[in-house]
Amino acid sequence: MINKTFVTASLILLVSLFTTDAAFSQRHRGDRWSDKTPEERATQRVERMKQNLDLSETQASQIYDILLPHFREVEAKRNEMKTERDKRRDEMKSKREELKTKIDAVLTDEQKDKIEKLRSEKMNKERNRMDRKHRMRDW
Repeated sequence: MINKTFVTASLILLVSLFTTDAAFSQRHRGDRWSDKTPEERATQRVERMKQNLDLSETQASQIYDILLPHFREVEAKRNEMKTERDKRRDEMKSKREELKTKIDAVLTDEQKDKIEKLRSEKMNKERNRMDRKHRMRDW
């Protein structure tokens, strides 16, 4: 009797865990707000407002006309910021490469080999740290 109860409880627990995990994964991966177009965002927001506030069709249309330019402006600003961020990242990469070249010009071949080994070890250590961080986040 105890074994049946234990098995049943275990099965229920497993099913609930898998169901919760699947729902959580879908919510966070497949339906991201940031993946939606401004039109989809405005429509989704208006639909939610219609349900919560009992908006008339006229009100819904007016609110959509208010939200759409806002979401377009937000998307344009987000794209602009991404472009600026990419540009800064490229500039910093260029500066690091320039610095590395200048330092390598001063070092002997043996020292260059040693510093490359140290850089590689540091990069691997950082990569492992990031992998652990992402694995913990996925839990």
